[in-house]
Amino acid sequence: MTSDGPAVPGADPDTVRRLLDAVLAQQESIRLLVQALGESRPGGVPGAAPPDAAQPTGGPAASPPAKPAEQPPAGQPAEKPAGKSDKEAGAQRPVNWATLSGPERFATWQELAIFVESIVDRYKMQGQITACWWQHLDAVELLTALWHVWQDAYGEKGALKSAMSWQDTLIKTRDRLAGIFVSCRNGHVESPVRGWMDDQVRQEFYEAVLADTTGPGTP
Repeated sequence: MTSDGPAVPGADPDTVRRLLDAVLAQQESIRLLVQALGESRPGGVPGAAPPDAAQPTGGPAASPPAKPAEQPPAGQPAEKPAGKSDKEAGAQRPVNWATLSGPERFATWQELAIFVESIVDRYKMQGQITACWWQHLDAVELLTALWHVWQDAYGEKGALKSAMSWQDTLIKTRDRLAGIFVSCRNGHVESPVRGWMDDQVRQEFYEAVLADTTGPGTP
């Protein structure tokens, strides 16, 4: 490297050259250090101005960072958004066949059928659940409850120990299911309709309730 500037009186050219090289090297080090400091700042981008640099005159002001949403304490459910139903907010509720209707009822039947077929195949439950399970209302309710236990165990919020709870519940339910289908081993058999509370007994019940709620000493 040669220097075009005036010669320094009494200085050796090689010494001057070494001094100039040292100055240039120091300037380069300072430039790299400033660049590194800029990149290490929060939100720093290589080659960009520091985040707290003044905005150009007439330009839009920088928006403050958005405040993070407050999270509920551990173990407490998040608040339901205003104007949303429990289902829209992600809350799960047990299936109530007595009130379920329309497309939702149809979809629930499909999902339950998939679940029942899967456990019959996986756990070899052909001896406990017959193919006419859907014709037994008590079996439908029991299998729906079993389905909910499985959903809870393997859902997003399921704990590691939930898997064993599911297995225990399944074992307890096997015999109950087998008892429901005991008469359907060779095909579906309709359960005989038996009278339970005839009109006379029902009338006696209503009279007893009326006396209990309106008689002397009733609060």
